[in-house]
Amino acid sequence: MSGPSSAKTIAALPYVFIIGFNKCATQSLSSFFEANGFPAVHWDHGNLALAMMTNAAAQRPLLHPYDADFRVFSDMHFLNDSISVEANAFFPTLDRDYPGSFFVYNTRPMAAWIKSRLAHCNLAGESLADRYARATGLAIADVPAAWEAERRVFEQRLFRYFAKSPRLLVLDVEAPEPAARLAVFLGREMNLEAWPWTGRTQLSGE
Repeated sequence: MSGPSSAKTIAALPYVFIIGFNKCATQSLSSFFEANGFPAVHWDHGNLALAMMTNAAAQRPLLHPYDADFRVFSDMHFLNDSISVEANAFFPTLDRDYPGSFFVYNTRPMAAWIKSRLAHCNLAGESLADRYARATGLAIADVPAAWEAERRVFEQRLFRYFAKSPRLLVLDVEAPEPAARLAVFLGREMNLEAWPWTGRTQLSGE
């Protein structure tokens, strides 16, 4: 639990929602914000996405109770043998529940993203692609096309919703100086040297 002084400090920070899919530098972004004084939660073993679904059904603020202690949220993904949920799709509800918040769509070229996802395995050695196929009933050969279609639909909804809003930053994590772009976007002085590369897959990056 946060003490009174830390709670006051946290309350003064804006909410920042990192709504790109996993394998788009989500861990690096979370670590960068942490190093710059923003309490951040990344994935939380799928519990972050589960909380969002539960809160939506109960008509509570979408990030309860995380929203009391954290200001940056990333990798809103839940996957088990029965279901795959990309809770980043709840961005309109996040915008409603947390007015004035900032949204970062962290992205990378489609082919590189899919290659990184295909290379990703959990600690038990199970590939993300195999687990996704099992949850959705797809053939493993159809998984890359499903991921691409899901991302394209998400992007269409996102860009239509935010249009030219200054509260959305589209951040290509493979382009130069992502940390500097974040600082300009938020209008804050930030330690740009704190940008790490963490959680990289062996073949093709984070």
